[in-house]
Amino acid sequence: MRTIKNYVRAALPILLGCLLFVACSDDDITEKGVKEGLPASLTFKMVVPDLNDAVVTRAGVEQETALNQLMFLFYKKSDTSKPAFAKVIDQLGSWRIGSDGNDNSNRLYTVTISPGETDLNDNELMSGEYYLYALANWGNGFCSYDAEGYASKSLDELKSAILARESSANVLDIINNTPMTGIYGRDDGSIEIYEGENSFGKTDETRVHLRRAVAKVIFNISTVDGITFTPERYSIYHYSQSSTLMERSGWGGDQGTKPGNLSYEGNNSFSDFEDLAFSDGTPNSFEFYMPENVQRAKDSNFTDVKMREKRESETNEKFKYAPEKSTYIVIEGHYNGPRNASSDETAIYDGDVKYTIQLGDFDATRGGIDNFTIRRNVKYTYNVKVKGVNNIITEASAENFDAEPQPGAEGDLVRMDDGTIKLDLDAHFERVLLKIPVDEFKNPMFYVKTPYSRTTDGISADMTVGDDSKDYKWIHFTKPQSGDVLDDLTFGKFGGLDESVRTDVHGLLKEISNLNGSTSDRDNTGEHFIIKDGNLYTTAYIDEFFYTENPTGGNAQLSEFVNYSGGRTMNICTTKHISADGKSSVVENTIISFLQASIWTVYPTDGSVDNPFGIEKNNEWNKDETGMPRGDAMPDGLNNTNGWNNTKLLINEENSNSNYDQQAGWVVSVNESSKADVKFNFSASYKKSYLAAMSRNRDTNDDGKISDNELKWYVPARNQCIALWLGDNNLGSYRPYNATNLKNATNVDGPEGVLFTSTGGNSSVWWAIEGASFGDYKWDNKGTISTDRDMRCVRNLNDSKYSETPTTFSTCSGKIITLSNLSSSCVRNSIMTGEYAANHKEREYSNTVPLAFEVASDDLNITSIENSYVPEISLVQSNDNTSDNITATVQIKIVSGRKYYMGTSNSLSKATEISESNASTDGTYWTFRGTVKGIISWGQWNTTQYLYIIADNGNYVTLESDRNYSWSDGKYKYLVKNGGSTVIDSNKGGTKSEFTRDEIKALVNLAAANYTQDADGKDKGQWRVPNQRELALMLGYWSELGMPTNGIYYASGTFFTATKAEKPNPFLVVPETNPYMSLYKEYSGDFRIRPVRDVEPSASPQATHDSSYRPGGSIIK
Repeated sequence: MRTIKNYVRAALPILLGCLLFVACSDDDITEKGVKEGLPASLTFKMVVPDLNDAVVTRAGVEQETALNQLMFLFYKKSDTSKPAFAKVIDQLGSWRIGSDGNDNSNRLYTVTISPGETDLNDNELMSGEYYLYALANWGNGFCSYDAEGYASKSLDELKSAILARESSANVLDIINNTPMTGIYGRDDGSIEIYEGENSFGKTDETRVHLRRAVAKVIFNISTVDGITFTPERYSIYHYSQSSTLMERSGWGGDQGTKPGNLSYEGNNSFSDFEDLAFSDGTPNSFEFYMPENVQRAKDSNFTDVKMREKRESETNEKFKYAPEKSTYIVIEGHYNGPRNASSDETAIYDGDVKYTIQLGDFDATRGGIDNFTIRRNVKYTYNVKVKGVNNIITEASAENFDAEPQPGAEGDLVRMDDGTIKLDLDAHFERVLLKIPVDEFKNPMFYVKTPYSRTTDGISADMTVGDDSKDYKWIHFTKPQSGDVLDDLTFGKFGGLDESVRTDVHGLLKEISNLNGSTSDRDNTGEHFIIKDGNLYTTAYIDEFFYTENPTGGNAQLSEFVNYSGGRTMNICTTKHISADGKSSVVENTIISFLQASIWTVYPTDGSVDNPFGIEKNNEWNKDETGMPRGDAMPDGLNNTNGWNNTKLLINEENSNSNYDQQAGWVVSVNESSKADVKFNFSASYKKSYLAAMSRNRDTNDDGKISDNELKWYVPARNQCIALWLGDNNLGSYRPYNATNLKNATNVDGPEGVLFTSTGGNSSVWWAIEGASFGDYKWDNKGTISTDRDMRCVRNLNDSKYSETPTTFSTCSGKIITLSNLSSSCVRNSIMTGEYAANHKEREYSNTVPLAFEVASDDLNITSIENSYVPEISLVQSNDNTSDNITATVQIKIVSGRKYYMGTSNSLSKATEISESNASTDGTYWTFRGTVKGIISWGQWNTTQYLYIIADNGNYVTLESDRNYSWSDGKYKYLVKNGGSTVIDSNKGGTKSEFTRDEIKALVNLAAANYTQDADGKDKGQWRVPNQRELALMLGYWSELGMPTNGIYYASGTFFTATKAEKPNPFLVVPETNPYMSLYKEYSGDFRIRPVRDVEPSASPQATHDSSYRPGGSIIK
């Protein structure tokens, strides 16, 4: 049997929907007898409609219309136990809008199987009675069979086949490769093929209908006026990894979204995807694709849609009505606002909340509130509007579990009164100088919420700390010293080895409760606070959010506290309510609320990585977003990998005794009946990036400096910044930039989003807003001196290796780069071949990285045969031309796999692609009206405007206006003429090894159609232009890969989102001794390209050409 290497060479925007077949004449079929085994041919019409909608309005589906593989299976009715005639379609012509749709998502194609064509087994299609089935996109890393596997199956085996995702598949992996299946007609697929020519597809009943084998789920989150809800994470539970391959009948409901008489059929593989980050480009929405999941309610005896998320009891987490394996979503975020939009209460509630939503079409007229099923080829859109937290407050105050008004809404809220202090603290060491009216401390209590404790009842000074609150010793309180930070006071000392200098929150409340007399008579005799003028002053030292021991016993695991959504909280208050199930709480009469963000990492937290690193959430030292200078230290020994050692070198050159700013920290002043004034105190002389990093650390032994063993937080090196960009999909609100309105940004050169690294030279500054661009610290991308930047600090997560180089996120063996240590949500787990989408941007799916890829041995070179191609056109003149409007009908002969453009210059980037929107096609020619204008000035004829017909390789034909004098008519006649063709590369000696920006932006099979390095050429079609992230990974192994360190720049196929920022180049690498990535806006020359291709992570350099590829066709954009 032949190995399948059939790639769809043309751009086939055809994915989700129905197929149509057209041939000889379906009107005459009844007059013919079917004779078996005679030569026959077919002409099919194939239509691909959009997704069926559930819940809300229609939307475009262009992103899902990529058909990479297509196969038709003809099973003989006389013996369906035998394999089918399995015809893989290599070429598809252009599409037109189908008769059952009015937009580009409904596309009609014509396909012909000619006499003599053979299938995978070298058989020809003969006349007879068949069952006709169709499959598309089976080799995209999603399905469980290759084409040969399908072709060898009987009809019963095909019907019972399971569409199964690979066990390691990421939930985002199928954006460009949605699998489809279908049958002929609307019944059982029966078709009669007669001797000679056959034509099918004039009616709906004589078409093959392809439908997507997956559903699309979209969530949009909004609020009403006066309420702020910031989505931070979402999780998908019971994600179905499988379903039947072929669609089943038996659905119910007005739109067929009810399960009817169907039940779940699959391999019982379900996955949970937790703590997924919202995209920086769409911070209030997310979407994903999933195989069908047919689930029936355990109990339909409920009438309120809010009960879909009701749990069994306060101790039983199972859902009461929802099925055991129904798919549901949990959205987590931060709420700030009143109880609800219409509340008369002036108090503001602040805290973390979460919403649980069971999936399914629960519209009363379509699906019903007991519908928990997700059907294939349906788009489910859920619009979640946050109107308040009154139900959470009511739940927290409810007396029993069944009194929950909205089981799917949970949260921990703090009522913010005028004098309430709310401190949003970062993951590193912190300290706060507090000034609070002492009268606030009337019968105070505290409660904590951490990875290890959640206080059920508030703990007062005279109570014993229970088992549910043991994790409270991460805040220490000390007596302030004399100084000039606040009211002649400054931060108290931590105390070093003398633990009596500090106390915990329980000890502090005990001391306060022991005070005698009225506040005016109280003196300053407290061990850990000072009282004067009716105010209590104390210093709070907050530990970094890092555990080596579990406070409740045993060792702490990274997975327990790193990437801990919502952070940890300690509230000192006088009133607290908690719900019966313990999932919601409301704190009132709050004195002070400490909220500390956790450390976040792009590495796995399961212990599989020896020494990962994590990042802080914010830069408190840059609250005004004006940035700070780096400092001029540039010692020898700075490198790209070890930020800790770099930071130490920088500090020691700047300040040899490592003194740090002893007046740095939060200062909180609350005057009676006033709001809290919170600010950060920092000495001007320490406003340098590497010195500011020292204040993320603690002088534990109180010797006045940060010693080596106290330096835990440091400025990252260049490669650590690249790791953060590679894992950007996992960072969410920890991203060191704001890209919400990046598309319209005109200035992206800082200071926000442009950060200092601890690496020197041309990698001193990280343009995080661009992803992986770097430069010198004294220069911005405009070439001018600009030294104020932002910064972030990181920390090694193996505490015993706090000073060592973190575990690398990738490895390079020969020419193969493997992403070995990044979180699974940061990589593409499926194998693909061919190019990425043309002109894609750095935050789009085409800029994700695979688990492993191979770097080509040589640069891309295109032969003169490719370079010499120019469009072949013909002209038919119009009869009504004037000097102002000279038109002709233009026909372009179509060459498979090529794209064509038209414009008023020869620039591809400025031209308009010729498509169904501006031309018509019969599959052989594009036909459209071309217009050029001539101008008569002072009686002279000027041919000043042209029309260019450009091929995707940049070669073009010029159409220009002309006029001839007609003696018979006595006037001029105007016409369009062929001005000749131009081969743009004819002066490059027969090969092309350098490419323009426009050629890279067009990206039509640039590497896929032209690069090969195997002797037999079988690898052609597998290679692509690297995206930005792949090129950034290559940057880390530049010398190992044998890449040059001088000469022309190397380009990726990725362009910058901020198109208005005047940075038109693709992301590129400047090949120097220490090469770096940039957009280099001033550069206007050509680029070299080093192609890459996907391989299996286990592939060795010797094995990659044969066994390392999964079956599959090219992704042609």
